[in-house]
Amino acid sequence: MSSSLWVDKYKPINSSDIIGNKTEVAKIKKWLDVFKTHKAPVNFKNCLLVSGTPGIGKTSSIHILLKEAGFNVIEFNASELRTSKIISEKLETILSGKSIQMMFNKNIKTGIIMDEVDGIESRKECSATDICNYINYSHNRHLEALKRKNKQTKGKKPKVTKICINKNPIICICNTINKSVQALLKDVIHIKFNSPSETDIFNILKKINDGEKLNISDTILNLIIPFCQNDLRRSVYILEYISG
Repeated sequence: MSSSLWVDKYKPINSSDIIGNKTEVAKIKKWLDVFKTHKAPVNFKNCLLVSGTPGIGKTSSIHILLKEAGFNVIEFNASELRTSKIISEKLETILSGKSIQMMFNKNIKTGIIMDEVDGIESRKECSATDICNYINYSHNRHLEALKRKNKQTKGKKPKVTKICINKNPIICICNTINKSVQALLKDVIHIKFNSPSETDIFNILKKINDGEKLNISDTILNLIIPFCQNDLRRSVYILEYISG
């Protein structure tokens, strides 16, 4: 047997390996195309919010889809960010094109993953509201340019009629839509990942069973399924544990 954890050994490599959520995956691919074609539908938003229960492959799927679309991935765990200043500095550096990577390679395309955004507590120094300003980064910069250009607005807010597409796709990931996430909903396209079916769980168990030559019968594999609790990661851990 390999010394590596099976959860790593059998994780999906490309989008065709992603278990379930085919419709959701197709929507994300179509959304990512906008950042390459710069042709946006009328309901376009610069950020996706992907929700779903833990262990169903949300983050690994997003990594795969961004990479397949040609984006270098920068990920940070939003629940670990303690102040809005840290959030602002990270996002400003990336969205303004002033990151170290951009300095060395002007053609690099970066996709942003903000994981566990439901872990941001609703407090004054750090909330989902801070993220919204950066989701609308291009829109806000365009608005500022219009204000400078038209000094006769006399305090009136100029209208932005065009859809402003950011250079960087932002994908936020959460387990639940809780109070901390509510402020994001008006500025994102929400995509919910569904939990894997019993057939999905069986297929991953069967794949590992065959790959590791465990010779566990289909009957036993089916008996394991209820203990997996519709969690792909848990399913792999359980099979690795009982096979040891």
